[in-house]
Amino acid sequence: MISVELPWSRINLKLFQRFIWKENTGDLYALIGDEVIEQKAGKCTHGLRKFYSSTAKKAVNGVSFFGFSWVNLRTGKSAPVLGI
Repeated sequence: MISVELPWSRINLKLFQRFIWKENTGDLYALIGDEVIEQKAGKCTHGLRKFYSSTAKKAVNGVSFFGFSWVNLRTGKSAPVLGI
């Protein structure tokens, strides 16, 4: 089996430019990043570490997800670009 690594951030940017961004509308977009900590129990989950949770106000065992999205500042709609 052949393994190929795809440039997902470039692919998502091209999809955004082709299907969402309309040059003549004058809409403004912002690139927004957001991190989410998901609590997990157990010891076999890849990426399981201690992270600070602001909702629990303490360090918790969990996994962290970070994502970027383009947000239309007029409508509030977002389009994901990259998730880490």
